[in-house]
Amino acid sequence: MLRLLRRQSFLVGLAIVVAAAVAAPGIGRNGGPLAPERWQGFLVFGIFLCSGLELPTNALGVALRDVRLHVFVQGVSLGVAPLLFFAATRALEPTSLPRALLEGFVVLGCLPTTVTSGVAFTRASGGDEAGALFNATLGNLIGIFVTPLSILFMTGRHAAAPVGTVAMQLAWQVAAPVALGQLLQRIARGCISKARSPAGPWLRRSSVFLLLAIIYLVFCNSLSRGLAVSASYIIAAVVIAAALHVGLIAVAFGLSRLAIWRFSRPRRTAAIICSTQKTAALGLPLLAILYRDDPSIGLVALPLLIYHPLQLLVAGVAVDAWRTYNGVPIPPEPTAPERSAR
Repeated sequence: MLRLLRRQSFLVGLAIVVAAAVAAPGIGRNGGPLAPERWQGFLVFGIFLCSGLELPTNALGVALRDVRLHVFVQGVSLGVAPLLFFAATRALEPTSLPRALLEGFVVLGCLPTTVTSGVAFTRASGGDEAGALFNATLGNLIGIFVTPLSILFMTGRHAAAPVGTVAMQLAWQVAAPVALGQLLQRIARGCISKARSPAGPWLRRSSVFLLLAIIYLVFCNSLSRGLAVSASYIIAAVVIAAALHVGLIAVAFGLSRLAIWRFSRPRRTAAIICSTQKTAALGLPLLAILYRDDPSIGLVALPLLIYHPLQLLVAGVAVDAWRTYNGVPIPPEPTAPERSAR
């Protein structure tokens, strides 16, 4: 049980911070006892500093020549997915679902792939790990610039939040810390490598802690302003997120079979896994910037908070099927004495 809780530490932390916000939203709201309006920007800066320290840009040359794979992953992730999610929300507009919740799915579709989990699931599935690593890094670097613009124009927020003003915020709170993290990688390469290692994973833990802090503040502000995140909205968001994820996987798999890509099975595995995952590490801090004074930010963030664990569940369940597809032996289940020894 303890091992399971450690492996799912983000989900456990998510449940704790949301419960704390629901129980006493006044504590973490702007103007409350914690006065987050004074220091929330440092949380966003810290998250992107961790991203800059984690992104292994020195390894980009390993899979640089596989242009077809890169075009496919980035095209589906930052092109097809936003259009698919936008079309779905337009179809749902006649329903009674709030606009903020539907807007959250548009935001979700604009996000790039995950930094780590897509690579981990590709490796476990017998896919092209080098290609997955390249596209995880490339997607998040491109996403820093492309994703905010996509969100502003696809949601219509460019009228309320001028692009120039947002660009300045992004430069200081997103681009600058990522660049600083990359610079520190070169200056203190040994220390950063140790921080990434299993023996000293303080970098990953720091990023998760900062992300949970932002989620807590987001929900405190939304709930203290009277925004109700009802059970019916949550159920609807789960159903929509599941349908969109399955639909995106189906579209990606269908497109990957076109002869133009010439994918081997391991490369197709990497292409589909990476192109259908969405990163919370970039999404939530961007919401904190783009929707900072919007009382509906909790509903906008809800689709991402649901999609994140859902994609991990789907990818984990599919590992054995991918291994069979790639001709990789499935590890046998440990016997009872082996389990007791562990």
